[in-house]
Amino acid sequence: MIRILFSVLFCAGIIFPQKLSGIIYGEFETNFRTPLPGVNIFWADTELGTMTDTEGKFQLYKTSADTSLLVVTYVSFKPYTIKVAKTDEYVEIILKENRELNAIEVTARSKSITINDLNPILTMEITRDELKKAACCNLSESFETNASVDVSYSDAVTGAKQIKLLGLAGKYSQIMTENIPNIRGLASVYGLYYIPGPWMQSIQISKGTASVVNGYESVSGQINIEFKKPMQSEKYYADIFTNSELKSDFNANTYYEISPELTTGVLFHAEYFNRLPDHNNDGFIDNPNIRQINLLNRWEYTGFENWHIAASFSYLNDKRHGGQGGFNRPASSGIYKTEMDANRFQGWSKIGYMFNNDKNTSIGFINMITSHRYNSAFGMRKYDAKEFSYYSNLILESNVFNEQHKINTGLSLVYDDYQENLENVNYDNTETVPGAFFQYTFSPDKSFSVIGGIRADNHNKYGLFFTPRLHIKYSPFENTNLRIAAGKGFRTARIISENIPLITSSRKFVFEKNPKMEEAVNYGINITQYITINERAISISGDFYRTDFLNKIVVDLDKSSKEVNFYNLSGKSYANNYQLELSYELFPQFDVLGAVRFSETKTDYEKGLRSEPLNNQFKGLLSFSYLTNLRLWQFDFTAQFNGKSRLPDFSDNPEINMRKYSPNYTILNAQITRFFKGWEVYLGAENLTGYTQTKPIISSDNPFGDNFDASVIWGPVSGRMFYMGARFSIN
Repeated sequence: MIRILFSVLFCAGIIFPQKLSGIIYGEFETNFRTPLPGVNIFWADTELGTMTDTEGKFQLYKTSADTSLLVVTYVSFKPYTIKVAKTDEYVEIILKENRELNAIEVTARSKSITINDLNPILTMEITRDELKKAACCNLSESFETNASVDVSYSDAVTGAKQIKLLGLAGKYSQIMTENIPNIRGLASVYGLYYIPGPWMQSIQISKGTASVVNGYESVSGQINIEFKKPMQSEKYYADIFTNSELKSDFNANTYYEISPELTTGVLFHAEYFNRLPDHNNDGFIDNPNIRQINLLNRWEYTGFENWHIAASFSYLNDKRHGGQGGFNRPASSGIYKTEMDANRFQGWSKIGYMFNNDKNTSIGFINMITSHRYNSAFGMRKYDAKEFSYYSNLILESNVFNEQHKINTGLSLVYDDYQENLENVNYDNTETVPGAFFQYTFSPDKSFSVIGGIRADNHNKYGLFFTPRLHIKYSPFENTNLRIAAGKGFRTARIISENIPLITSSRKFVFEKNPKMEEAVNYGINITQYITINERAISISGDFYRTDFLNKIVVDLDKSSKEVNFYNLSGKSYANNYQLELSYELFPQFDVLGAVRFSETKTDYEKGLRSEPLNNQFKGLLSFSYLTNLRLWQFDFTAQFNGKSRLPDFSDNPEINMRKYSPNYTILNAQITRFFKGWEVYLGAENLTGYTQTKPIISSDNPFGDNFDASVIWGPVSGRMFYMGARFSIN
């Protein structure tokens, strides 16, 4: 009955206030015009602003005034101010080159990573141009040139990858698509593979607790993926990719205008790999065989005045088979196999209405349903699961008194039904969490703004809990931004689905009865300084974030090498994260990014306060990108410096000679791209030095024995990999 009710409710979502859209071009001395990405746009005397995307396009909420002044600024171009009437819906703006400056060439490359200086919440946007710097086949490969997010393998046989933000596992980051919480539950481990890189228009990364509007689950940060949208992407697009292991990907998307009010877009992804590489000769193939089909269909309707309706439907089938080299033999006796089969359906809708009497007051309604079925086997251990989830968010947004005061308030509902079976033992769980939230934004001028919010949620098992959050931005000087953030985050641990890689071992899962809800406080500070050198801006950003857990489900790999113990935190658990980042256009169209980060993550285990295992204490990043004149060639190079990490305690098993720490190591990646009219080709290499972890699988010669463990992974399991591909587009 409840599923029928949810299906009936699945009818709508959100669009916020009526928007002004447009495009901004830059005009040079030669009268050559090109769309400008990363242009700052804001309404005069307000904090309401945005930035253009990689194609120079933007959308911005309108003000309530009959006529407002729109201010446009961009480095090396003259500032521009235009009067916009309430009835205007689209503008086209041409910025003139500032001929008083010596450096006049501005390209999309110089703004492939942007920070919205007007937003109190520190948010970094990774654009399409940045995603193209590497072999971005899916979300897990989208952070190679980013210093804030770590990506590493979770085990040596399934190919699963995990991210880390602020020194904490990806489960503590709220991963969203189109501002809807998404990669969670059964998708926690493999969900990064479910979002193809060519589908993404941009990625926004926010450190620390995020807005209360999007829920209570953000602890270490928030990652939001914006997909390509009808009428805002290529008319036709396709790309093909293959690597030296003969893994192949194909992507295509198109949109169709059925009528001036109704448009639809289709995104398609196919992935295939069917070989048995075993470069370290341990008897296990280095990467699983893959067959994935992924399809998304999106609709938008604007035929009703002051209404906007959008809906999307997606289907995924992902099959991964691996293990020992003979896993594909029929009825093979004594062969260790891994089999993973996922079927996932999602549908969401958004409906928003702008009130006629006040163009800055709107109400919207978001709904999403997810059905996920997962069947797997790891040697003799089987894990099968089903998930049905429903998410709903009703939001009212309005200015109070004037544009300096804004509120967001509304109601939400989260429903999760999990049916899990691990080694013939059922672990079923149903959760219902209705909630309400209120957020207030005060922006008296461009130098100061504050966002304060609180939400109350009532969990059917854990009762009522409150989530306060606060973000402050202050600019004491014109080119200096100071941000302070603090807040709480809550989440229910999905103990099995979030730890699937640990099933690839002989460890027995030991659960403490009555696990509590995880609760943490996160607070931090960021300072961003812009300095002009040779008439080009250098950006220097430094931050410190600390997370203190009030309760946590501890994953204890130290108590016994034969077990993994899960229990409620007794004592303290914290993570300190320090980061310094510098970016500069060293000379025209040659970008340099350097960053260094230190992490200290410790937890009270039964054996005492220890650093969490497999967590790098240090990371360095150095990235170079050069785009030649006339946009013919692009050269990208990235070096990742990875510090040591503590390894799990195997002292109770003298047969295993395990060092206490992993060594420092460096990963080098490079890519060359050649641009043509309407298409481009690229050639690259990952892990140029071929560095790999020595003997990544413990007791690989006896996978059904007591000591087998494929989950102790601290470095690459695959060596040097070359790849090539081509992209085609028609606008």
